[in-house]
Amino acid sequence: MTIWCVVISVFFVFVPLTARAETIYLEDGEEYVYDVSKVDVDPSQFTDISEGKVKLIITLMEVTGTRQSMQTNMEHIIAQAPEEKRPELEKLFDINDIIGQLVPIYDRHYTENELKEIIGFYRTPAGKKMIEAIPEIMKEAMKTSVEYLQQKSNQ
Repeated sequence: MTIWCVVISVFFVFVPLTARAETIYLEDGEEYVYDVSKVDVDPSQFTDISEGKVKLIITLMEVTGTRQSMQTNMEHIIAQAPEEKRPELEKLFDINDIIGQLVPIYDRHYTENELKEIIGFYRTPAGKKMIEAIPEIMKEAMKTSVEYLQQKSNQ
């Protein structure tokens, strides 16, 4: 059980196919067309979340690179696993199932208008820069934290 907790923790810390487009309208009324072919999550499975909001949540995950990051991390974990464990891990790490589990979490924390504003921000130069910089910032912060903790433990 502990190994799975570690795997899942690492998976979430390290934060294209046939095109199928959807259009959403951002807070300022601007149309935003996005590719939903990478995600196969049926919005109707969420009886208490509107289809539009589910699409916005999935769009946010796409715009921020969350889905791609999770997919890359899953593939890395599976590739590092012993050969005999890989089929089990491939079944366990179904990106669409995981996204389906995350949709209600996003729903609890953001309104539709907030999602539209956030997506709009991530489409700006500053938002794109943030998406590019965050992984490096997190890597540097993790390294600095580990070094700090090592220094403190040696005192």
